[in-house]
This record gives sequence, C-alpha cells and structure tokens, in this order.
Amino acid sequence: AVRSPLNALANLLFTCRDLKEKLENFHDPNCLSSTSLSAIFKKEDRDCSKLLESLPDEFHSGQKTFAEISRKLLERLQAENNDYVDMVTNWYLICHDCDDEEEATTMETFVSVPLPDDADFQMAIENALEPRIHPDKECKNCNRQNQHGYITRLHNSNSHLILLVDREETSKFLDTSANSTCHILDQDYKLTAFTEVKEKVDKRTGAATKVFKTWIRNRDSWICVSDKSIEKKQDDVNLSGINIEAIALEKYYP
Repeated sequence: AVRSPLNALANLLFTCRDLKEKLENFHDPNCLSSTSLSAIFKKEDRDCSKLLESLPDEFHSGQKTFAEISRKLLERLQAENNDYVDMVTNWYLICHDCDDEEEATTMETFVSVPLPDDADFQMAIENALEPRIHPDKECKNCNRQNQHGYITRLHNSNSHLILLVDREETSKFLDTSANSTCHILDQDYKLTAFTEVKEKVDKRTGAATKVFKTWIRNRDSWICVSDKSIEKKQDDVNLSGINIEAIALEKYYP
C-alpha cells in the first residue's frame, strides 16, 4: 500500500537535479531518509525497502495517500538537511478576526495545488497562490488561528520545484501537455516528471488496487516507469487524461 507510491515518488525526485547532486556522495547513519534516497539514486539499492524503513512506523502498514507519503518524506529530508528542499516563502497575512495585517516568512518544501474541478494547468497554479487560510499561524494581535494570506515571493535557490496536487478523484488538468511551460511568481518552469495513479481491478477477485507510475522527461521524449519496468516512450503526453498526484518542475530560461 505504501511501497508503490514511494517508488513513484523516488523516481520523481530523481529528476530534481540539485537534490540528486547534493545526495550523490551523502552518507550519514543519523539521516536515514537522505542516506536511503542517496543509495537509490546511486543504484546501490534497487527498491525502496530501506527508504520505507526510514519513515515512521505508521507508514509501514495500512493505507497512506501519495500526498501523505510525499509530505512525510520531504519533511524528513528537510529535518536532515534543509538545503535539499527548502524554499524561503514570503506571505502577506490578514487576520479575519481582528483585521491585523502582517508579513511572515516560512520554509516550504513544495507548493500545494488544489484541483477540486477540471482546470487549466496555469490557472490552477495561479489559484494555488491566491489568498487562503494559513495553517497553524497564530495572529500576533489576537492570538487566534484565522489568518488568511497569499505568497508574495518564492525564493527558490534550487533549480527544481515540487507541486503536490490536491485533487478530487476525477479532476484533471485541461488542455495541457507535458511539454508545456508555466509561469510561477516571475519564474518560468518546464515539467521534468509527474506521477500518475490508475486503478487496476483483479479479474479473478474483483479487488481494486492503485497502481502508481512516473512519467520522466528524457531529452526530447517522455518515458513511463512503473514498479517493474519502463512501459512506454512517447514525444509528448496529454495531461487531461491522467490522474496526476505530483509534478516536478525545473527552472526554464527561454
């Protein structure tokens, strides 16, 4: 239940050039997640068994969503060495209880993109940056947690950016191909990888399981990688027919 999405996530993170370079010669027994991911990147480990062991016990059995697994692994990487994934994020905040205004800075590891309905890719990203409630941020004036705000600046020193898609079961990106570029807070990006989830039904038992795959840019084409094989290769991918869980982007200078 956890191994397949974790494999897909590791494949997606492999395309984040800065992260891969920083982990290339990494080994620290006190930093289990970073060390395990480094071994996968260097092909010393052929699966995610040790990476899974580095996560809390609650992830070792039962059901976990791709978002839950991604957040936990990025949280572990951040705790072990924040240079790998951190982005300095500036917020403008206003309290809906007392109208107090303030600016705040947080260290983020990804951008969450809500997708409640089918939407254009660029529009969905712009909506993700619009005012929304700021989680766990207490107002300095009234001490209540009802602050809403938006990101004013994303200081991303890494070449990559990770988007986690918070979608409804059937919602998809419209009119977007994998070769499209996007614009996020004064920076252009291109896709380097994205994860897809499909439901597979066992013909004998009728039981449904989720299968996770990662599409990876390989020069001028895209390859689809599953747990066991490279399944297909094509010049471009239409995202409107795919259930996407996460996207890796790389800075692009046209």
